[in-house]
Amino acid sequence: MAESEFCNHNGSVTCVASENTSKLIASGGEDGQVKLWVFDGKLKSLASCVRPAAHIIENKRSPESEDIASLCFGKSDVRHIFVAVGSCVFCYDIRSFQKPTEKFTFNEEEINHISLDDSGEFLATADDSGTVTIISLSEKRVYKLLKRHRNVVYTVQYRPKRRWEVVSGGFDCHLFHWNVLKGKPFCAWDLNCEDYKTDISLASNINPPYVLNVHFSSDGNFLASGQADGSVKIFSSHGKRIKHIESIQAHAAGVSQVHFPLLTTDSRSILLYSSGNDGKLIAWKVISQEKDKFKRADICAVWTSSSSEKTNCITSLSEHLIVADTSPQLKVFTLPP
Repeated sequence: MAESEFCNHNGSVTCVASENTSKLIASGGEDGQVKLWVFDGKLKSLASCVRPAAHIIENKRSPESEDIASLCFGKSDVRHIFVAVGSCVFCYDIRSFQKPTEKFTFNEEEINHISLDDSGEFLATADDSGTVTIISLSEKRVYKLLKRHRNVVYTVQYRPKRRWEVVSGGFDCHLFHWNVLKGKPFCAWDLNCEDYKTDISLASNINPPYVLNVHFSSDGNFLASGQADGSVKIFSSHGKRIKHIESIQAHAAGVSQVHFPLLTTDSRSILLYSSGNDGKLIAWKVISQEKDKFKRADICAVWTSSSSEKTNCITSLSEHLIVADTSPQLKVFTLPP
């Protein structure tokens, strides 16, 4: 895997998102700016830049932070991009990128992560209050408030191909699999219990298993969760049930990102990337041991890269992995065959 670096922000790159049809990439930084890129084998910066915190000030709502917390491209219209900063979410049209077309101010506390369902009709936000807020974009209102977490909700993702299912995780060390229609969880996992413990002797410091990131494979059949204790939990999600199948002590410090790339050629194996505060980026091959149902797996590391920087966010586009970290540059890796 070859690495390239592209100058980007005036501080750490806090988040990055990609859109596979248009080959567009958006990056957000602690400088409070969102920048657009197009990818054709290498990143090319577009003459577009916006500072969402300025629009909060215009609306007389003081930003808790100018850092861009999370980004995602629209699903029903890829010309739209959603940006979370402070307790607000803005929607921009990339053809006129200087002022937002919509603003959503339903969250009382700072937003950590956002996710769109496959239809692009609903936006989920995870915030410091411990609430997952489901926003109807067409009706511009709160559709559901999902409240079971006892601490900060740090990450949220819609399950692909199942628009009424969301998974969230946070600083209460819990994962929740939500039924959005009913506003109740299908199930929950307390990752601090013995069933999910790993060999923490590999970690440089002992932290509780706060949930820092979750990610589904593109078919919605696999779920990975990155924890602050350096572990990665892998779940099988064939059918309605999601079942924990493996825990690995992947890193010596917190796992800030887990990511399944879109590309896969073998239905019985899949690539998973993990990265975190130890500066390591690891590619794992997850191999099913059963043909029809994924009940157990062999997991082995197939590639590792080390850096002095801590990873903030990962996305993939075509055959490439794009990494945002505490440096001002975006890093691009070529995925292994």
